[in-house]
Amino acid sequence: MYEENSNSVVVLVIDDENSVRQSTKNYLEDLSYNILEADDGKKGLEIFEREKPDIVLVDLRMPQVDGLDVLSHIVKSSPETPVIILSGTGVIGDAVEALRRGAWNYLLKPIEDLSVLQMAIEKALERARLIQENRIYQLHLEEEVNRRTRELEETTQYLRESEEKYRSIFENLQDVYCEISPDGTIDEISPSIESISHYTREEILYSNLWNICTDKETAEVLTKKLKKQSGVTDYEFGLTDKDGRILFCSITARLHVDSNGNPSKIVGTIRDISERKHSEEEKRRLTEQLHQVQKIEAIGSLTGGIAHDFNNILTVINGHAEIALKRIEKNQPMIKDINAILQAGRRAANLTRQLLAFSRKQIFKPKVIDINDVIKELEQMLRRLIGEDIRMDVHFCPGIPSIKADPTQIEQILINLIVNARDAIVEDTNPSAEKIIAIQTEQVLLDNTFVMEHPGSNPGIHTILSVTDTGIGMDAETQKRVFEPFFTTKEKGKGTGLGMSTVYGIVKQNNGSIYVYSETGHGTTFKIYWPSTEESVIPDITEKQPAPEITGTETILLVEDDDSVRFFTAETLRNFGYKVFEASNGKKALDFFENNKPHIDLLLTDLVMPEMNGMDLAERVKKIAPRTLTLYASGYTDSHIIHRYELDENIQFIQKPFSVQALASKVRDTLDKKVQHG
Repeated sequence: MYEENSNSVVVLVIDDENSVRQSTKNYLEDLSYNILEADDGKKGLEIFEREKPDIVLVDLRMPQVDGLDVLSHIVKSSPETPVIILSGTGVIGDAVEALRRGAWNYLLKPIEDLSVLQMAIEKALERARLIQENRIYQLHLEEEVNRRTRELEETTQYLRESEEKYRSIFENLQDVYCEISPDGTIDEISPSIESISHYTREEILYSNLWNICTDKETAEVLTKKLKKQSGVTDYEFGLTDKDGRILFCSITARLHVDSNGNPSKIVGTIRDISERKHSEEEKRRLTEQLHQVQKIEAIGSLTGGIAHDFNNILTVINGHAEIALKRIEKNQPMIKDINAILQAGRRAANLTRQLLAFSRKQIFKPKVIDINDVIKELEQMLRRLIGEDIRMDVHFCPGIPSIKADPTQIEQILINLIVNARDAIVEDTNPSAEKIIAIQTEQVLLDNTFVMEHPGSNPGIHTILSVTDTGIGMDAETQKRVFEPFFTTKEKGKGTGLGMSTVYGIVKQNNGSIYVYSETGHGTTFKIYWPSTEESVIPDITEKQPAPEITGTETILLVEDDDSVRFFTAETLRNFGYKVFEASNGKKALDFFENNKPHIDLLLTDLVMPEMNGMDLAERVKKIAPRTLTLYASGYTDSHIIHRYELDENIQFIQKPFSVQALASKVRDTLDKKVQHG
C-alpha cells in the first residue's frame, strides 16, 4: 500500500455535480489529502497544467469537455499522473474505452462506500511510485549500457590502432595475413587461417577467396570501397569454413595498384569477429527482450487489477441475466433485452481473457497432444470461419513429434490467425487474385545459428505450425507492431487489436517463438515454433458418464469481499439446495468458525482479498476443520495456486466470471471428490 504521507498528496476532483465534488472533497480532506476542484473539464485542465496534482478524479460525462477528453490530454502531457474515471452510466463500452485511453481505474457512481475510492487512490499512487522507481532503474540501466558501450568503443579503437601498427607482420596469433588478386585468387596467406576456417594454408592457397564468402558481391563491394578510400579500409563479410559453419569476419586491407593505376592486389589481415558479432546480437536481443518484458509486465500489472474488479462485475451481470432468462416466459418482449445483456457480458469476459492471454496470466492445462489431430478436429469449424469463396489447404507432416499444450489455446491461436488471414484476403480488391489460406505442420531442429538469428527462440526439436495467406500483406512498420496489444489496421469497431497479441502471449507462455514474414501485396506467413516433447500421446478412453446431479444439501461457507458477487453466489447456491453461510473477508470467516464451531463441507473463497487472501484463509480453516474442502474463485491468476500459470495438482478453482450452471457443476464436482476419495 502507498506509504507516502497523504497530506503531501494533491488530488484534483473534476465533476460537474456539486454534491459529488463536495462529498468527495470532504471525505478525502478528512484523510489529510490536499484537494483541488473544478466543475467542468476545461477548468480542470487549466488547474491541472497550473498546479500539477498527484492524481486526478474525473467524471466521465460532462458538457463541452468530457472525462475522456480530459483523460486523453493528461495521458499525452503527463502519462505518469494517475487518472481515475468516475461514471454513473455503468456502460461496459465506456469502461473499456477509458482503460484503452490510459485510465488507471474506473469506478461507478454513486460510490456508496467511499473507502473503495480511498483504496483506488492508494493503489494508483502506489503504482505511480513503482513506475517512477522503474523509470529511475531504467535510467541507471541505460547509463550502465552507455558506459560499457563507451568501453567497448575505446577497446575497439585501441585494437584498430594496434592492427594498423602491426599489419605488416606475416604471422599473427589472432589475425590472418593475406595477399589477394583482384579476381579473388589467394596469392599468399598465413598459416593462422587454419585456426579460423579449418582450412590449412596449403588447401586454401591459390584458391578463390570469394568462393567461400557468403555474399557473392563481397569482391565487388570491397574493391569499390578500396578504390574510393585511399589508405586502409575495414570491411565485414561472411565466410563459410571447411565444416560449413558461417563466420563473421573483418578484413583490414589496402589496395595496391600497378604503374598504370590499375588494381594489382589487395593486402590486409582477416580477423574472425564472430564472437563480437554474437555479443552484439545477444545485447540487441536482450535489449529487445527487456523492452518486450517491460511492455508485457506493464499491461499484465494493469490487467491483474482490472480483471479482479471487472470479472466480479461481469459475474453479477452475467449471472443475474442468466437467472432472469430462466425465470421469464419465452413470449415476453423483455427476453431480447436480457439476451443482449448476456451476449454483451460474454463478449466483455472474452476481452478480459484475451488480455490475460497476452500478459501470460491465463491459466492453462497442458497435455501431450498430436497437433495434427487437433487441427483435424478444428478443420471444419475453420472452413466455416473463412467462407466458401476462400480455399483452405491443409498440409500435415506425417509422424510429427508430440507437443505439450492446452488444446483450447491451440484453438485460440488458429482462430485468431485464420480470422486475420481471412480479413487480409477480403481487403485485397484485385478480383483475379488467388484466395488461399494454407495451414502446414513441420518438424525442425533449431540450431545455435538459427537461435542467434531469431531472438526469442530456443535450440532443440520443434514443431512448426504455419498459417499463410494470399492477402494484402504488411509493410515493415506494421510487422514491427503486429504483436502489440490494441494495435490494429482494421477500421474502428472491427477489431480490438488483441488477436495477435493473444497468440503471442500464448506462444511465449509455452516457451515457443513466433515470427511473421510478409510483403505488401504478396501475402503473409506466421510461423510458430513449438517445443516438441518425447512423451507419448495418451488416448482419451474415458467413457462418457451421464451428467451428475448438481443439487445438494451440504453446508457451504462463502467468503467474498464484493457484496454483489457474494449475494449472487449465495442465492444461486441456495436455489440448488445448499445451506450457505456468508463472510465478507477472511477475518470474519475465521471469527465465524471460532464462535460457532460449524460443520462446513466446503469453503468457497475468493482468492484475492484485502488483508488475508483466499489461500491463507484456506490453510487456517484446514487447521480448524481438516475435512473441509476448498474451492477457489478469482478473476485472474495468482501465484499462490499456480506454477507458471498451470494449476497445481489437487487445487479446485473456478474462473470468474462464472455462469449459474458452471458454479453449480463445479461445487457439485468438488464435493463429490470428497465422497470418491473418502
